Amino acid sequence: MNKNTILAVLIMIFFSNNAYSVLVDIQVLQDAAINRNTPDTNQNESGFGGFNDRLLVSSTNTTTLNESIFGFDLTLLPSQAVINSITFNTHRIFSSIHSFDSNPVHIALGNTDIWDANTVTWNTSNGDHGDILDTQIFSQDSTPVWVSWDVSNIQQQEYQDQLLSFYLFTEPLGGSFGHNDQFEIDTAFLTIDYDVAAVPLPAAIWLFISGILSLSAFNFRKN
Repeated sequence: MNKNTILAVLIMIFFSNNAYSVLVDIQVLQDAAINRNTPDTNQNESGFGGFNDRLLVSSTNTTTLNESIFGFDLTLLPSQAVINSITFNTHRIFSSIHSFDSNPVHIALGNTDIWDANTVTWNTSNGDHGDILDTQIFSQDSTPVWVSWDVSNIQQQEYQDQLLSFYLFTEPLGGSFGHNDQFEIDTAFLTIDYDVAAVPLPAAIWLFISGILSLSAFNFRKN
């Protein structure tokens, strides 16, 4: 095996392994609740019926239905990031009026990321989401707790769009979660685990070719 071949193999091995993993938390950009009883009312602007410190996710009968929407900005992720996993985290808030009772709460990816927390309503957004990504079931108790959903099963192009929206919705009964406008400690966030090459691929290719050309020139001068 000549020197050129050895160098080529070493460079390829180096760049194929020259990557690192990153774990990052991204805070929610905006969030809002939507209510079927008041389909044209923005809940953030209306004070949310005395519950403006929380986001309701409930379905108590055929007329009362609350869903919540969460928007995230992923522009801080490097363009060459390869996502390993995404976890959606939010803080469950207990109250005597709205409490979970062993009912599933679903999360789904929104079909559009263009919405405003201060104008969105039930009629402008209800049902505008894809298939369920994950489901959690909670017991009824008085303990506030952080809850996580695995939302990794979405397409790579969704990450590259830089904005992501998620819907939380439930079957009969429900509860409430921390709202972005009130207490920062309660706000939802994404935990993203991704890999990124230490040297971008174009640079790796350029270095590879440069190394080969340099060795070739050296051998030519030597001969």
